[in-house]
Amino acid sequence: MNTKEQLRLLILAVLDRQPEHGYAIAQAIKARSEGVLTAKEGSLYPALHLLEKEGLVESSEVDVRGRTRREYRLTDAGRTALARARGEWQRQTQAVGAVVGEVEMAWNIHPHWSAPLTPKLWLEIATHGLAPQAAERVRAEHLAHLDDAVDAGESVEDVLREWGDPHRANDAFRKAHLTVTDRGLLHPGYALSAAGWRRAVFEESEFGRSGVVVLLPMLFSLFREFFTPNVALMSVLGLVLVVPTLRWFLIAALRLGGLARVLVAWGLSGWGSMVMLLCLALRHPPQGGNDTWGLGLTLTLGLLWFWRLGAALRALHKVESSNAVN
Repeated sequence: MNTKEQLRLLILAVLDRQPEHGYAIAQAIKARSEGVLTAKEGSLYPALHLLEKEGLVESSEVDVRGRTRREYRLTDAGRTALARARGEWQRQTQAVGAVVGEVEMAWNIHPHWSAPLTPKLWLEIATHGLAPQAAERVRAEHLAHLDDAVDAGESVEDVLREWGDPHRANDAFRKAHLTVTDRGLLHPGYALSAAGWRRAVFEESEFGRSGVVVLLPMLFSLFREFFTPNVALMSVLGLVLVVPTLRWFLIAALRLGGLARVLVAWGLSGWGSMVMLLCLALRHPPQGGNDTWGLGLTLTLGLLWFWRLGAALRALHKVESSNAVN
């Protein structure tokens, strides 16, 4: 059982007694271990958010002494996971004890870390790249935690040390929440209107308005190496006009959503069109020409194209997991 799994076990064990908000969970871990164990907030809240995403805990905003706090509760699935984790923990501690004998164990979830940061800067780093709603939730929970800690007599510097490295926290939050990049990969859909078509062709494509102007002559020159001028021109028009129009029509007319919308938006994207046209061009290379650079370009764009699909599917999974929890 690694450190992250140990932290998950500690959180589930605390919530097994009663619902708690973030600061109270951290204090319960510290108190019940007589100060031996400390859950750093830089890892506590990402762990809570991942547990909620997995359906092991659920949360809601409650009033605590006139202040709004997000309270976490154990679900039935969480109790099952806790029982399983307790059994695994007991098995491992018995095995370790059999090997090394009786030792006094004292450890922290994260080592001591200090830096000249303010809460505002820490939160800016920790929420960087998160979608606005996710970033707002992280800020609200941490500022509430800071208020509770200061009221309990802790200094701001002590709280920042407990929060830990904001970059590690950001990495963990990105796994639990939608990022700005995720939102860009998840297509919002179109209206079946002229404005929707304009958005698909000129505003929302990978190229954009200015990009189309720059890209048209470049694409035409590229395709002329493989096709006749007429075919090259038709290929360029298809790439920048026909394919986005087809994407707009399918998504708007069929009212696609979820996985179907992701697949259509991915397959009929500018990236996909470029890869398909280059694959077609490589089947008929110019006479006496060297198609090594064309093959390299095709492979590079193809890898990027499939990477975008994987990233979009992961983002869709985050959304579906969040909807299932809510």
